[in-house]
Amino acid sequence: MKLEELCERGFALQEQGRLAEARDCYKKILVRDPRHFGGLLLAAQVCVDAGQNELALTMATRAVGAQPDHAGARSLVGEAQTAMGLLEDAVASFDRAVALDPTLASAHNGRGLALQELDRAAEALASFDRAIALMPRAAALHYNRGRALAHLYRLDEALRAYDMAAALDALDPDIHNNKAQILNMLGRHAEAIDSLDKAIATGPQNQAEYKYNKSFCLLALGDFEQGWRLHEHRRGLKRPEPEFGRPLWLGQESVEGKTVLLHSEQGLGDTIQFIRYSRLVEARGARVKVLVQAPLKALLSQSGHEVFAWGEDCGHFDYRCPLMSLPHALDTRLENVPGETPYLSVSRERSEYWRTRFAANGRKRVGLVWNGGFRPDQPELHRLNARRNIPFSDMAKLNREGMDFVSLQKGEPAESELRDARHAIWPSDNLHDVSADLKDFSDTAAVIDNLDLVISVDTSVAHLAGAMGKPTWILVRYDGCWRWLMDRDDSPWYPTARLFRQSSFGDWSSALEAVGRELMAL
Repeated sequence: MKLEELCERGFALQEQGRLAEARDCYKKILVRDPRHFGGLLLAAQVCVDAGQNELALTMATRAVGAQPDHAGARSLVGEAQTAMGLLEDAVASFDRAVALDPTLASAHNGRGLALQELDRAAEALASFDRAIALMPRAAALHYNRGRALAHLYRLDEALRAYDMAAALDALDPDIHNNKAQILNMLGRHAEAIDSLDKAIATGPQNQAEYKYNKSFCLLALGDFEQGWRLHEHRRGLKRPEPEFGRPLWLGQESVEGKTVLLHSEQGLGDTIQFIRYSRLVEARGARVKVLVQAPLKALLSQSGHEVFAWGEDCGHFDYRCPLMSLPHALDTRLENVPGETPYLSVSRERSEYWRTRFAANGRKRVGLVWNGGFRPDQPELHRLNARRNIPFSDMAKLNREGMDFVSLQKGEPAESELRDARHAIWPSDNLHDVSADLKDFSDTAAVIDNLDLVISVDTSVAHLAGAMGKPTWILVRYDGCWRWLMDRDDSPWYPTARLFRQSSFGDWSSALEAVGRELMAL
């Protein structure tokens, strides 16, 4: 077979997704002529599709060497560079490709994908728009456009882009899944469930992810029966579960006379919220051990359990259960949430220390948290976490004469923000920064024990104050977490909590105004 015929056959096989056969074609070509442009181009394309990125870059670079003005070869270099994380180089390669051939839609699309990874969503959107102008019936381009619009929080436009993508390719589960995320952010959970059901029906390879996402919608709507069951699909999805060498307990087996290890798995607030279930496991006759994040060890040791920090030897146990699986294991419904508080104890000695630290001036003392920080091990949640945070300058609008305020902030960027902007933004002397004395959550709890009220964004301190039975006002973003349910200003999890919600996406003004009015009433 002639080399040109082998090339044609190879490209046809590659288009059909038959990569192993296409690979055989380019190998035969390059054995006979190592500098054959068509063979190099085919090799680069097949390697990109197969995820062999370094080899793809080598082949594409050799193809460019053979024909420097070939836009397709330049674009393939950019695709390989994007896959390898060489994003700035990729943008330069795509720029060269579109300069050579402005009608090459794949180069505009590739440029958009690289820019999206560089967090330059507005530029990415412009590239996707150019690609769509050239190929308006390509579902993948509308899908990518939707992702860029979502990154810019242009949610209604993102929804229309996903609708267009779904109309062109109703069998792509990722389109339905991403559409559901937008609907979720808009509070349209029932519609999000419909989209996720379509994703589940069309994407068998990602069932766990789609069912996990569906669980959030169900829980937000108060359907705990289905929601907790589907929530179990999270285990092992984002990261492998630790090896414990003991069976998982989800409520089926009797634990009478057995030792059960309850262990954290996600954030500090999740641990505080779900540690309440330890007493229900004990009520089944089990001896409970608890394995949690180090900053919570001293606080939870007040509960009477054996408490260990990750990395410490927990000794013998018969079963283990992640804390966030306990609502499912113990058949929690909206009507039987174990909401009795307080369920966390405070060190009397530490509480007394803070009582003497604060002036006995008869003023109300209010704790403030405006920034929940970021989990360094979960960069995929950084944008979500940023939506729950409030600028210190906005939180300072709550300052009221005749009240004392206490910053309960720990970590960056909040501590630096307070230190650098304190006097400009909060010029009065009624804000007390105690961060240097907060070594762990037992210290924070001791401070809260001496406050009249805690006002916090949706973070671990809000859970801590609620678990202590302290009056707690929680500022909830528009696309609020599933645990706060929908259209409520109270919480079955924390009877002393009040919820102040954003009335529109990203706008804290109305929520802070409502909090300000309630502070005046105090």
